[in-house]
Amino acid sequence: MFPTWLGYTGNGTVKGLLVYVNYGREEDFAALATKVNFNGTIALIRYGQIMRGTKILTAERYGCSGAVLYSDPADDGYYWGDVYPNGPWRDKTSVQRGSIMDLGVCVGDPNKERIENECKSIFALIPKIPALPISYQDAEPFLRSLVASKTPVDPTWQGGLSFHYHHGPGQTTVSLKVESITENQPCWNIIGEFPGTDAQEAPWIIGLGNHRDAWTYGALDPISGTTVMLEIIRSLGHIYSLGWRPKRTIQFYSWDSEEWGLIGSTSFVERNSQLLSTNMIAYLNLDVVINNPNPTFTPGASGAFIDLIRSNSITGTVRDPYSNIPINKIWDNSVRTLGSGSDFAAFIHHLGIATFDSQFSYMGRSSGQYHSKYDDIELVEQFVDPGYLYHRTIVQIYNIMMYRLATDIVVPFTYNGYLQRLRSYSSQLKNILDGQQAVLDLTDLNEAINNFEDANIVLSQSINNLQTSTDKTAIFSLNTKLSFAERQFLSAPGLPLRHWFKHVLQAPGLGKGYASVFFPGIDDALLLENLTQAQEQLTLITQKITSTADYLRGGQRSNQIGQTTIIAIGITGALMVVFILAVVIYFRRRRHYHYLEIGNNNRGGDEDIGLLKKEVVTNKVIRK
Repeated sequence: MFPTWLGYTGNGTVKGLLVYVNYGREEDFAALATKVNFNGTIALIRYGQIMRGTKILTAERYGCSGAVLYSDPADDGYYWGDVYPNGPWRDKTSVQRGSIMDLGVCVGDPNKERIENECKSIFALIPKIPALPISYQDAEPFLRSLVASKTPVDPTWQGGLSFHYHHGPGQTTVSLKVESITENQPCWNIIGEFPGTDAQEAPWIIGLGNHRDAWTYGALDPISGTTVMLEIIRSLGHIYSLGWRPKRTIQFYSWDSEEWGLIGSTSFVERNSQLLSTNMIAYLNLDVVINNPNPTFTPGASGAFIDLIRSNSITGTVRDPYSNIPINKIWDNSVRTLGSGSDFAAFIHHLGIATFDSQFSYMGRSSGQYHSKYDDIELVEQFVDPGYLYHRTIVQIYNIMMYRLATDIVVPFTYNGYLQRLRSYSSQLKNILDGQQAVLDLTDLNEAINNFEDANIVLSQSINNLQTSTDKTAIFSLNTKLSFAERQFLSAPGLPLRHWFKHVLQAPGLGKGYASVFFPGIDDALLLENLTQAQEQLTLITQKITSTADYLRGGQRSNQIGQTTIIAIGITGALMVVFILAVVIYFRRRRHYHYLEIGNNNRGGDEDIGLLKKEVVTNKVIRK
């Protein structure tokens, strides 16, 4: 278990007046900047709304010499229900750990050479000022001390403690000391596969991945996802032993170093970008599959997956474990746009691979014990998912989806949901422009979306005509369009302000870290009030929608599959051994699995070296 500190935090001892800055968003600092000189202060910031690293970068940009993050009971504590050990919500001593790399700027290994060559962003990736996380028990005396400053906060800044918050600064001086050691450590991905058998489509890959590293015991993050992945492998292995063979290759990934900035998965994607761009048709991500009791289905995906998620074969077949009602009868049918914060990022944002991610969540909130020492098996079994019923439900959803993607004669992607998403994006953009009194002509964009609709009609007819066809050439041509259309939305240079992100329709938002934005090039430009760049990005997006429509209507992709660089070493027995809680399922049947060796190393795995922090920490927050 890691101690209570923040990965990649700057070292040093700083001292300054304390200022409470709500969630630490740009708008929070900007609102207070008219009243407070932040230079040399220590920012006290509550978790929530945006990623922790973005909070600290914003504090640094406004001149703060250090930052202290805490979990307020209004966000994941007693405001929401009973706290641990009487319930699942965060108790007064619980502390959230985590990395402070800004995943809205870039993801992956943060070594200097890669940042300069791959990320190419004008924005900082990692803050330099010292920072620490604390509990709300430890934050309370600091917040109480600011009452004497007689600077009451706006009601929207009020947290859940039993007194009115004040922002300060007053007379409270804080000394913050952080000592840590940074060194390179090996990062291992574990990879296995069921090889495809179709003469033309066998090289195509459907990937399923989950990370296995954790800040603490990790029963929810990430072992809930690992448990599901292993059960999916066991299920597919069972039908494999009965003679089933997939048309297309299925690969499984146990990612390392996700918590440090999605290092394992991103390194894999960048090392094998040509292979994956050519052959991977879908990536399905797992992480925290359930975070709190009484959850609802909360899928996220790129556009190609939307109709499949909503289909009768998936959410119309799988039932809620308590009501026994099909999920599509009790779910609001929404599919969120993917941002960042988990291992899907490199697949969709960098390579344009159709991507799916899902969990059961309560009101969109993270676990009450997220990244705390109480994220253990008792939390899961007593409060979050007794009997592992929602774990099983996620297994059923992914099992059907994996089976169909690997086996259906016609790849089960359609683009009605994508069309709806594009129309929604255009409508939301108009509202944003009206609200900012910014002028951009959306006529060509809407015409391109109409063109996309016409192409989708032609595509739908082709799908219906070929469902029972034996014309392999026509089926392969159709499947190529269905599987690789997402690639058409990539811009080779990347977004103007953060080049690693290449998808023009979606990306994590600047200043948000995890949360997504649509038309990110326009969003970035409007954030900086650069209408010229916003117009350029609007033109590019319009062109990409038009070219994707042409591709779906009749464009052809190269029939060349390319040579893989993977050397398979056949094994019998277990696919992988992941650090295990009692719930994890062992594999004891003999199956056709492989370990895969990627790149030039000659070991039985994928070795990715990243700038991992193995930190010995003697951190203190001292109130004087």
